[in-house]
Amino acid sequence: MLLALEDLVTLDKPTIRSSHCDLLFAPIWEAVFRLERCGFKVLTITFDGAVANRRFLKLMGSEKVLFKVINKYSLEKRPLFFFSDPPHLLKTTRNCLASKARHLWCNGSDILFQHITDMYYRDREKSMGLLLLPKIKLEHIQLTPFSRMRVDLAAQLLSETVAKALVLSGDPAVQETAKFVTMFDKFFDALNVSNYTSGVNKRKVFQQPYRSGDDFRLKWLKEEFLVFLDTWEQSVQARPGFNASEKQKMLLSPQTLLGLRITVNSFIGLVQYLFTLEGVESFLSQRIGQDPLENFFGGQRQRDHLCEAIVEK
Repeated sequence: MLLALEDLVTLDKPTIRSSHCDLLFAPIWEAVFRLERCGFKVLTITFDGAVANRRFLKLMGSEKVLFKVINKYSLEKRPLFFFSDPPHLLKTTRNCLASKARHLWCNGSDILFQHITDMYYRDREKSMGLLLLPKIKLEHIQLTPFSRMRVDLAAQLLSETVAKALVLSGDPAVQETAKFVTMFDKFFDALNVSNYTSGVNKRKVFQQPYRSGDDFRLKWLKEEFLVFLDTWEQSVQARPGFNASEKQKMLLSPQTLLGLRITVNSFIGLVQYLFTLEGVESFLSQRIGQDPLENFFGGQRQRDHLCEAIVEK
């Protein structure tokens, strides 16, 4: 799809390495206009957590959590939803958990990366028997700048398997960490449905395709996941004896929390809107991600040897 649209959305301004938000505004709307003129119906814009992208949203409206606007170039005035890339959010969540600068805390209990690493080492010290964490390797817990960018490592760490292993340990101190891992495992499953069979094969209902606008996962995202984030923030803010800077280190980064709220609200609205359209029978949520774009430019970088080459072209 990217290759097919290349000639349609070539903009007058040259591509630059790092765009300021005011420079993004006009080219993005121009791209939407040209796609609409060619017959494409633009429903979403997906971005990562770069500063320019967050500031771009502020130019679109004054709401604290702005997740949609009206597509002014559509004849029927369709909504245009904004998404922070779900795989990127999962990586930043894992990175916040693993950061030595943060000490996550919620409802009287710590949420610690150390809980997972301790479980990993205890698992490997067994002289016999099955491993509780067979997919977790040293690269999952000894993070490097490169491994921090790998979505697969973040998804395997924040997984149902890890959550169940923590619960089975029976240690009350790790139960909040287990809940944290469970919540983000379900979040990523719900927003990363890639095919029609994995949900059945893996027996994970959150990975099944969407087939209606009142899917139970939409209710879970709104009434459990978003409430979990709100309750977490409220519990930290109510904790006595700590200043504002110290309390911020007990939470995920503000950028990650904002991205999660924008994405969840947009996703609920998008799925509900899609199933009001004639002919829509199913939806695979992985389609909202920016993986195809990243894969395309990743291939270009490998082929051209220098990252500058793709910018110059």
